[in-house]
Amino acid sequence: MKERKRKAGRINNYALSQTISDMIARLISMKFQIKVDAMKSQQIKELNAVITQAKKDLENLKNKWNERIEKFNADQAKAAQDMEAEHIKQLENFDNNIPTDLPPQYCKLTPDLLNMMETERKLVLIKEYDQAKTLKAENDKRKAKETEEQKKKFLAVVEKQRKALLNEQEHAIECFTARWTREAEKLNNQKDKEIATQQKVVEHYEQDLQDLINPH
Repeated sequence: MKERKRKAGRINNYALSQTISDMIARLISMKFQIKVDAMKSQQIKELNAVITQAKKDLENLKNKWNERIEKFNADQAKAAQDMEAEHIKQLENFDNNIPTDLPPQYCKLTPDLLNMMETERKLVLIKEYDQAKTLKAENDKRKAKETEEQKKKFLAVVEKQRKALLNEQEHAIECFTARWTREAEKLNNQKDKEIATQQKVVEHYEQDLQDLINPH
């Protein structure tokens, strides 16, 4: 083609020379466009591969986080069960260790009653049985009353101790819940951040592909 142009120029056939020049330009343009299209096609192919991999990475990331959170929830449930079992054991041990008989410090009689019982003993010694019998009945009644009062005091102390144990357990549950809630929030925030970042990567590549296919 270039040789024909050269010969046409020698014989002063400028019209033919121009036609040949136009043909050469179109041919060069066609070859360039073919090359550009080939490069564009290769870029599209490569971008599609990148997008496919980015989507796989996103899916794998979601699966990884689902597994991690599932394990976290299982660990939390196990820890809660262990705590509940420990609290039940503590209460059972407390209840089982409550004395069936009043402890010695709650069996002390008042000085007044002790004096009356001593009087009763002396009446028996001097054989004043009728008076001793009457006094004994009164002393027994007072002893039963004092014993009941001491029993109530003892049970009140036991109840107070049991309530303190329950309050301690309740506080432990509150701390447990707060700690696991913080960890859950931290984990979910990290999950959302990582997934959002990878989602943006996918969207970025997809936008690059659209810009390549439909250039402005």
